[in-house]
Amino acid sequence: DGETDADAARHKTEIFLAAIGGAAVATTAPARTGVRAGLAIQPPSPGLAGRITGLATTTALELGAFFGARHLLAITGTDFVSAGVFLHNAAVYGAGLLSPIDSVLAHAVFGVPLPSTPTSAVALLWPALLGAVVLLTLAALGLARPAGPRLRSVDWPVIAFLVAAIPFSILPILAFRPHPSEFNLYVPAALYAVALSVVWWKLSRGPIAYSVVVGLLVVSYACGTFVRNERVVACGRIVSHILAQLPAATWRTGSWHVRLATPASEKLATPFGIYNYEGLETIEVPAAKTPGAQEAARIVTGNDAVTVDVVDPAALSAGCTVPHTCYLVSANGDVKEVHP
Repeated sequence: DGETDADAARHKTEIFLAAIGGAAVATTAPARTGVRAGLAIQPPSPGLAGRITGLATTTALELGAFFGARHLLAITGTDFVSAGVFLHNAAVYGAGLLSPIDSVLAHAVFGVPLPSTPTSAVALLWPALLGAVVLLTLAALGLARPAGPRLRSVDWPVIAFLVAAIPFSILPILAFRPHPSEFNLYVPAALYAVALSVVWWKLSRGPIAYSVVVGLLVVSYACGTFVRNERVVACGRIVSHILAQLPAATWRTGSWHVRLATPASEKLATPFGIYNYEGLETIEVPAAKTPGAQEAARIVTGNDAVTVDVVDPAALSAGCTVPHTCYLVSANGDVKEVHP
């Protein structure tokens, strides 16, 4: 009939969806029943067609997102990460997602290594496990009894879908990105928060028990936000401290080639996101392509003829021949000139 394979597949899918939706799929035999009537599949399952199409759409979107991310990353030459990196990053993301304590707050209060610090997954997981134990204990105290009827009232298929969507949303990042970033947890965190909130609302004794646990989480993350903001403010203070000690008035006219270095005796902290920067790294991030120190010097002097290089201490000491051009910058922002 000129029907293509795609047309045939589409037609058969329409028949299938109509059949599970309650349409007649067969006709009675008048010789045996005395009437000619349509017969539908029994017993009926209302809403089955919608659930199947919804699942198919979700699966297609997830696979499309996965392979789309793979294509975008692959064209830049990025390969799959190693199994060890994959598992380590999965542990980092899992700890960040499940922990009721913010990672920067845990670092500030308990000395827990930041996720960017090279360390074992156990060192990153124990705050999450400790916080989870405390939270589960409080939840157990606020659990309604008997819990059976409340457990049955939870829409578990929806919860299962939300939980299953979490690894799918992060899988492309785990597969292709060697360095974990908390910015990749926005979607998983939203899915997890909705699932956790719905389940706890169904299982708690009432609004008070629900509010206590949610309130503790809010306080914990509010403290984490405060600590993060303080880290950013501290970084800004170091920047201001560095720029205030450099001879901006001297550099306002003429051509200057300035070199800056971190003292050889100091090891700067490992940054995490926009947090935990020290010394020269507050104005020029080593991995960035932007000459931050030079741009900062030009802003405070108003002189575009000022050039600034961040070098290692040995190179700084060996090449200082002009006054006011060579400086050591400590982690706290203290500046010391290296004289010719």
